[in-house]
Amino acid sequence: MPKLRRLGRMILAYTVAVALGVMLPLGSAGVVLAADFGTVEGSVIDQATSGGINPATIRVEQYDTGELVQEFSNYGDGSFMAALPVGTYRIGAFADGYIPEWYPESLDPADASQVIVEASGSITDINFTLEQGGTISGTVFNEWMGTEQNQVVAIWTADTLEMVTWMFSNEFEDHGRYMIGNLPYGDYKVSAGGPLPEDAQDPGNRNDNLVRGWWTSQETVPTSGEAEVISITDPTPIPNIDFQLQQGGRIEGRIVDENWNGLDGATITLEDYDTGEVIATTTSYNREGNDPGYYNFNGLNSAIDYLVWTTAPTRVIRYAKMHCSGTYDRDQATSYQLNPGVNVWLNDISLPYGGSISGTVYESDGTTPIAGANVTVQSWEDTGGDTWVSVIKTTDASGAFTVPGIPLGGYRVSALATGFAIEYNAAAGSVIDPAATEQVTVSPGTVDIAGIDFTLDAGGTISGSILNASQQPLAGCKVMALPVEPETGGPAGDDDVGFYSPFVAETDATGVYSIIGLPFGDYNILAQGGANAQYVSEWYDDQLIPENATGISLLAETPDVAGINFELALGGSIT
Repeated sequence: MPKLRRLGRMILAYTVAVALGVMLPLGSAGVVLAADFGTVEGSVIDQATSGGINPATIRVEQYDTGELVQEFSNYGDGSFMAALPVGTYRIGAFADGYIPEWYPESLDPADASQVIVEASGSITDINFTLEQGGTISGTVFNEWMGTEQNQVVAIWTADTLEMVTWMFSNEFEDHGRYMIGNLPYGDYKVSAGGPLPEDAQDPGNRNDNLVRGWWTSQETVPTSGEAEVISITDPTPIPNIDFQLQQGGRIEGRIVDENWNGLDGATITLEDYDTGEVIATTTSYNREGNDPGYYNFNGLNSAIDYLVWTTAPTRVIRYAKMHCSGTYDRDQATSYQLNPGVNVWLNDISLPYGGSISGTVYESDGTTPIAGANVTVQSWEDTGGDTWVSVIKTTDASGAFTVPGIPLGGYRVSALATGFAIEYNAAAGSVIDPAATEQVTVSPGTVDIAGIDFTLDAGGTISGSILNASQQPLAGCKVMALPVEPETGGPAGDDDVGFYSPFVAETDATGVYSIIGLPFGDYNILAQGGANAQYVSEWYDDQLIPENATGISLLAETPDVAGINFELALGGSIT
């Protein structure tokens, strides 16, 4: 009987394949060639009871593309069998009230193993053991307690804030209701409203200007940090996770090319100005067929300052700036804060053609990569204003970096890493002397510059703090390390206007500074008021002129020198 039942299921599997539209090869007599097919079989089991789960849905996808091949229900005892053309697949099992699983034992289809079906082959033991999952449900309201449909309700991991899944409100029983099931046991936070997830299709008929809110048992709060954790420990449904969303603001505008024509397909990114966290991304498009380059962000929180930047293939990266067509320097970008219900139309952001600069940062042996090094690309000519470019990128695990979206022009490129001396690009190899650096030119004929490599020698740091006479820390002071010239014994870098050094740091809110990337050698240290112009400059240690300064030696044996502290006195001014 078991053999007869298996034969019957095999015939049914081929019949199902035909019914589902799977292309079956035919022989000369017009019959199915079983030799060009194989079968897969297995079962879907409840982890808690070890009994078969029915009904369960088995999904078969092309492994490389994710294209659906077959989707069918299993048998009453939890088992299944399918006939598949020769190929490579991934297979998943789904059942109401259970956490979906991809073979073998994977929640993510990207982590599924290949199931390779060979001609006339039979693969058994494609088994799934499904764990019961939890359910969260509730209703989305607006500030007047009217229900809101088609709002995004998202489940996030409580510790890392990674989105687990999402759905639109009213996909369950209408009237702003939602129910998200099959959730693995664990701790979550839940949000509603705000921008659509990336690649989501807008269903229309939704208020797209509601601020994302996070659930607590008392009220809807504006930030994830204030949200309460929802713990799922068993299959018992968790209801009444409701939201009352507030009206938000809107940022909209246009992306244009160098001739002020609307540019479709540009990527626009919305960030938290203070933290750099990406809030949302979108793509410019032709609105209503007569407004190319249009974009918008809706449902923006009035408690956040926003920054907008954009780029497109073969184009530059540019930041939105009030009263102009954008800036290349993030520090010059405008911070936008919106009142509830207020729409802000930004100036058109112009994206001229650009290129990229790439390379690798190594240790002095030229083969050992340095991960986490900072590579700085700055305009060769210090023009200032909106044409000034200053970009910093961090090298990856292989020491490689790419700085995209660079406008056509000339650049100074340097690399800096903790424990190493800063070096500058030159044709013969990286150099320590900034005066010996050579220009990297991005031109119409050469837009992608590769091979800008660095070999960094070991270096050190000098650190300390700056206080005033009342022992209060001074933030924003400028501290320079100037190499001592062997011929004079005094500091290098006097340009007849003032002292200059590439080795500069600024004190933080606690008055602390750290100058990194210093080649080994002797230095004089100069502290200036910087943002505190009323304070008198001072050389270490407590000297007003460089000739009396105490030198600091950085050696391979003592690469890091701390405690180089200053106490700056108030001074006067002459105008």
